[in-house]
Amino acid sequence: GVHKKILSHLLNANLSPQITALYIDLLPNLPAQSLGGHLIADMITECASRGYRIIDEFLKSMMTLTHSSLPSPFLALTFQSLLKNHLTSQARAVLEWAATVDNSQKNVSLEGLGELLRLMMAYHLPKAQHAEIHQLFDQARQYKIANSSHYAIFVKSLCSIGKFDDALNLLITSQLTCLDATPHSVLFDAYLTQNNYSKATSLLTFMKRNGPSPTTACFLPLMVMCSRNANVSDARKLCEDMRHFSIVPNARIFTALVETYAHVGQHAQVKQLAYSFGKDFNISVTSVMHSEVLRVCGLGGDARLVREVFQNIPSDAIDGLVCNAAITAAQRCNDIDLAFDVVMCMEQSGIGFTSSTFEILAKACRDHPTRAFEIVNIIDRSGVVPHIKAVNSILAACSNHIDHVNVIFKKIQEWGVTADEITINTVLHTCVEHSDFPLAAHAFEVMKTCNIGNSRSYALFASVCAVCGQPDSAFHAFDEALSRNLVTGNAALFNSLICACKHEGDISAAMKYLELMSNYRVIAGAEMFTSLIGVCCEAGDAEIAASLVQNMLSRGIRDTAACNELIRCRSLSGDAMGALEVPKLMKTNSVPIDVNTLEHVLQACGVGAREAFAREQDFSVAQQTRDMWVGTALTALRDALDDSSISVRSETFGRAAQVCAAASDFTRACEVLDLSVSHNLCSILVVNEVINSCSGYDGFARTVQVLSDLHSLKFVTLTTRTLNCVLNVCARGGRTDVIKALLSVDQSSAVSEGNISIAKKLFETVPRDVTSFNIALKACRIADQPHLSLRIWSKLLMHHTPNHISFTTIIPLLARHGLLVETRNMYNALKQQNLQASTRIFNAVLQCCIVCDDVELVQVVLDDMSDMEVWVNEKTEPLTSTLVALHPHLAPIVNNFWQDKRQQEQQRERQKSRSEQRAEADYDDDEIFDEHGILGVGVMERVARRSRYAHKSNKIKTDRLKALHSGRSIRVYQTSQSK
Repeated sequence: GVHKKILSHLLNANLSPQITALYIDLLPNLPAQSLGGHLIADMITECASRGYRIIDEFLKSMMTLTHSSLPSPFLALTFQSLLKNHLTSQARAVLEWAATVDNSQKNVSLEGLGELLRLMMAYHLPKAQHAEIHQLFDQARQYKIANSSHYAIFVKSLCSIGKFDDALNLLITSQLTCLDATPHSVLFDAYLTQNNYSKATSLLTFMKRNGPSPTTACFLPLMVMCSRNANVSDARKLCEDMRHFSIVPNARIFTALVETYAHVGQHAQVKQLAYSFGKDFNISVTSVMHSEVLRVCGLGGDARLVREVFQNIPSDAIDGLVCNAAITAAQRCNDIDLAFDVVMCMEQSGIGFTSSTFEILAKACRDHPTRAFEIVNIIDRSGVVPHIKAVNSILAACSNHIDHVNVIFKKIQEWGVTADEITINTVLHTCVEHSDFPLAAHAFEVMKTCNIGNSRSYALFASVCAVCGQPDSAFHAFDEALSRNLVTGNAALFNSLICACKHEGDISAAMKYLELMSNYRVIAGAEMFTSLIGVCCEAGDAEIAASLVQNMLSRGIRDTAACNELIRCRSLSGDAMGALEVPKLMKTNSVPIDVNTLEHVLQACGVGAREAFAREQDFSVAQQTRDMWVGTALTALRDALDDSSISVRSETFGRAAQVCAAASDFTRACEVLDLSVSHNLCSILVVNEVINSCSGYDGFARTVQVLSDLHSLKFVTLTTRTLNCVLNVCARGGRTDVIKALLSVDQSSAVSEGNISIAKKLFETVPRDVTSFNIALKACRIADQPHLSLRIWSKLLMHHTPNHISFTTIIPLLARHGLLVETRNMYNALKQQNLQASTRIFNAVLQCCIVCDDVELVQVVLDDMSDMEVWVNEKTEPLTSTLVALHPHLAPIVNNFWQDKRQQEQQRERQKSRSEQRAEADYDDDEIFDEHGILGVGVMERVARRSRYAHKSNKIKTDRLKALHSGRSIRVYQTSQSK
């Protein structure tokens, strides 16, 4: 310690002459041979690390000493320090000085010289400097000081350049008695790399006859080669040879022997191998040997054999190593019960658990999440704190169960285990799959607190926010990642942020993130463009979506999913013809077309068919337009069936049948049904859409005929959805008699028509839901049968709880017929279920109050409408005006009601105006992308004007009527659907 302090002070003071003088004076009076070598080695290392040149002066002084040969340990440590610090020139100088032989004296002993030569050879070996090694070996043989270590290094050098025969001849021709089996073991290892078993056995035969005696290091490569070649007979001979030379094999040899049996499929023979091996070599069977037997038996996949081997092991020989091996074997045999039986044995025997045990057990349960969750209880019982790798393995096994993951993540804090990035990423990935935002937010807070997490962690959390509709939290994650410099190159994070914008259709934010990507060296890929177009779909802006696809194609990206999103976007915006142009664009740009493309095209055809009558005033023209869309859909379907590259599925036929149902074209719907049957792709979805295509009074008869044919062929199983489709057909056709029969409303009514009897039998076991009764109520409203609706309502209450649609359907029907008591009861029942009444219900109740002259109920309804933010329509004002005319004392109540509505409307308008003002921007450029592929400012202007409040109205497919009033006048307008 004193020496190191002095050396450190001298070096820090840069006193080179004093250091040189100190060590030169120290040489004649070394305190001890090895200690002196360590002192010199410390000086050489320190000076070399600081670049001092005093080492040459010291070595020069050392080599001019006149005293007899220096101690070998001192010189070896000095020489080794020179090589360690890569001072090869100084090391060669010392070696040349040590090799100088004078008649009067030797500078060093031959033993010391041999050690220096060995060190120099070992230094050149990793550097593949074989010429220097050869020269040094010849020098050692010249001085007759070459020992086994020199031979071993030289043999390894020869083998590394492929001169195996030269190495073998060297060992055979060397008759030195000083040699042991060390160089031979090196040659055996070299033969192992070449898997040259014949040469290895020749060398072993020579050693048996001429010596030296082989060692364990010689037999290990031979046994490994037997294992590789699955040669059991030679492995047994090697065991006999080891017994002949009284060699006690080690665990590695036993492992190789066991694997030899395993490679030939003799797993049953391995069962008793440990005991026979111990008996032959007179050694005790260790836990390592038992573990190897269990491991190999597990490789065979025979759980029965593994269980038998484990049960035959003496209880005093079972420890944690054996149990871990048994659990691993159970995992390979896919026998989870065996793994937990081993755990039970450990608990009963008092064998201590380790974190490795929990980790292995969790890996064994990777396909059994429920059993993996039991490990948590085992950990609690054992009191052992698992390491994070074991916890991560348990989380990975339970990743499909969000409840299990939630409990385990809480247990991590109870156990005092520090979570790492793998823990956070596993939890967040599970939250993405199960849309669990609270757990993801908790994991995100833990990640920030522990200062862990990588770029994938932030991307996963942003994905959870996108799935769960929490865009603000996703944007917060981006800010956090930005503060930790984890944004650069993180394409997954930007894609998640864009997906988060999809929740509210916020194109403005999505485009801003697209611009930011270039600043962080993120290149927009196919997935990014697909997400961007998805945002445009939610916002209803097909113009920007089309421009994005064009920009994607200009970059050489040929992505089918993005083009499919454009088709969907145009369909949702009502541009069915524009949607049909996208597949042509895909063919022009060599973009592959898949089944999803076909289904989106069929969806667009359905949109066109539904809007045919809404856009055309002439009935004949609308009929032709509708037939055109149905023909286009069937043509696309047939072309896809002829194209082998498109794998049509049952859902595709369902989409085609939907087009026919939208056009009420029963004939062509049956054609789609026949095509699905012929391709063995008929599903209940196709059947339901065929039923929906039926119309008129005879629609029920057609439906029964289709269902009877399919039921006889046993193609599909009827569901509640199918029943509801049939009820819808009956409702449109005015067949309340069928509805009563199918819902068993009137048990005493006789069924005379044969089709009704057939339908009852077909749907006898199909359950009815609330929707079934709602459709029946709608049929009563169409047929104007209020008393039948009350009987259906009683049947509904017997089996289900009415929903909002139920009340919205029956209350206007009862009110229209002036059934005041029933209307009041229904309205009170609606309020008892905490369901908010719609404008239609309020207007109907007000109308009933006018007819029945019920002022008390009027006051209740007006109070409820004031408390709830309910839209008023063009029918509300005439009703209130009539009430005031009939009952003047209601004028203050009505005026207060309209005043509240006016204030609510003004508040909504102010919020909308503020949001639009924040998004205003004045730009002149009107291009989507400029010549460099950057977003044009004109697009940013149009995008900015679509605020979070404005784009929600674009989603409304039907015109919403709002009543805006100034004083006592009502102004009615429709929201514009133009872009």
